[in-house]
Amino acid sequence: MTQQVDFYLLPAAGAEAGEQFAARLAAKVYQMSLQVHVQCASPAAAQRLDDLLWTFSDDSFVPHELWQASDDPAPVTLGSIEQPLPEQAEVIINLSEQVCATPDPRIAEIVPADDPSKARGRQRYATYRDRGCELKMHTL
Repeated sequence: MTQQVDFYLLPAAGAEAGEQFAARLAAKVYQMSLQVHVQCASPAAAQRLDDLLWTFSDDSFVPHELWQASDDPAPVTLGSIEQPLPEQAEVIINLSEQVCATPDPRIAEIVPADDPSKARGRQRYATYRDRGCELKMHTL
């Protein structure tokens, strides 16, 4: 089975736009009853997203936790690139600038509208293409 990578091209620039979209996407994936992991660039970024998931929407609750290896993780886990990816994850939302190193789950790459982010997104796209992944683009 070919790994699917979805690229979400945001209309807004900056890390905050990426975090806002990641929170909405994590909520949507959770509603589909899938286990999701958000890979952040740093522990501080994971903590910011943890705080955001408590407040980003008044009409939804997304059960989540900062990632720690456990037999019963929350449906949404948040971690940094220094940590291994959870084995239970069915969808990885990548907020880091690095390519996800896992062959199994579906990956969602978030690309803010600023030029440096777009350039890094193109590099990740080329890497996934060279791996033979099925690539999909979503311009928001």
